[in-house]
Amino acid sequence: MIKKTLLIIILIGLNSCVNISELDEISTSDRDKITKVWELQKQFINGIEQQTSDCVLDNLFDIADNNILIFYDHQLNNSNCTSSTISGRWNMNGNSLTIDWDESISGTNSYQIEILKLTNTTLQWRREISNGVFLEEIYN
Repeated sequence: MIKKTLLIIILIGLNSCVNISELDEISTSDRDKITKVWELQKQFINGIEQQTSDCVLDNLFDIADNNILIFYDHQLNNSNCTSSTISGRWNMNGNSLTIDWDESISGTNSYQIEILKLTNTTLQWRREISNGVFLEEIYN
């Protein structure tokens, strides 16, 4: 009986070690997946898809391997498409992405983003833009 219990404990311990190494591989893989140029495809506010202008669909996130990020922001103002470039630093921990901007964007210097989906071709994330209001974006 003691041998069976000991064997079960050893097997559980080995399984935990395998799971930890799998998490490490996923983490490295996700870092490789996120480092590229992402183009906006869709936006949602609290789960409702927004009609997004072609101008805003030109928004790009260039996420580099050296933790530098450049955001090419396009906004439609009075029928004119205006653009600006904003840089910052990024850090990813699990499904949490933090962006620290070099300059304030809409009164904030940092974004806390929850990654909902990350593949080689799709980045889907969500962040709270005001109290209880969530912006979700899909990039390809």
